[in-house]
Amino acid sequence: MVRHQGNQLMQTQAWDPAGRQQEQWLGSHDGKSTLLKRQYQYDAVGQLTDIHDTRRGHLAYQYDPVGRLLQATSRQGVPTFAFDPAGNLLGQKT
Repeated sequence: MVRHQGNQLMQTQAWDPAGRQQEQWLGSHDGKSTLLKRQYQYDAVGQLTDIHDTRRGHLAYQYDPVGRLLQATSRQGVPTFAFDPAGNLLGQKT
């Protein structure tokens, strides 16, 4: 999908056949200047595993065997999440 914005910017987005976002791009109308580019990756069960962002860097997600988020690793550190047996978030540690 392509959007032309009034401030001379163009935004593109792409999804895979399962409806998951694959890429975002924001730049000049002529495509010569990139302000932001994000690429998304997923595992075999469809969980988001990586975001590659030209402004914020790489973000990686790790899940437990039942699909709960355990870690989100970025340049700022590694927050770790804890859950009770019912799946409720107990806390976050950075």
